[in-house]
Amino acid sequence: MFIYEGLSRIQPSLPRYAETWDVNVVLELLKSPLFSPTASLSFSQLQIKAAMLILISTACRISTLVRLLVGCEFFVKRADHFILYPTGRDKTAKRLNHEIYLFKNVQDMQLSPFDVIERLLVLRPSSPLQTLFFSNRRLKYFLPTRLESG
Repeated sequence: MFIYEGLSRIQPSLPRYAETWDVNVVLELLKSPLFSPTASLSFSQLQIKAAMLILISTACRISTLVRLLVGCEFFVKRADHFILYPTGRDKTAKRLNHEIYLFKNVQDMQLSPFDVIERLLVLRPSSPLQTLFFSNRRLKYFLPTRLESG
C-alpha cells in the first residue's frame, strides 16, 4: 500500500481532462475564408459550421445533432430564432425532450446559428429523411467529428 502512495507522489495521475481548449480558436476558424461568407458555402461546409455553432451556443452533446429533425413538430422558426426539439433522450437527461433555442447573432452574422441554419435549409436537398444533418452520399446521417484548418 505504501509503495502505491510513494509512486503517486513521484508521478501523480493526470486529471481526466488535463487540457482545455479555447473556443475563440474555433470561432475564428468559422469566421475565416474557409467558412465565410455563409452565403457562398457548400452544403457540407454549412453542415459543419451549423453543427459547431449549435454545439458551442447550446452546450448540447454531439449525439443530439443526429436527433434534430426538420419536421414541423420538431423545428419551429420564429422571427429571430429557431426552437428545436430533439427526439429521444440525452444520455444524462431526466426529461424526454428539451428544447434548443438558436438565436440570430446581430453583432456578427458569420457566427449566427440562426442565419447559418436558415441557409442550410435553403440548400438542403429534398429527402424522405427529416434529419437536419446528413451526408450527400446515400443520404446517411452526417456527424462531423473534427475540423481541419488546412
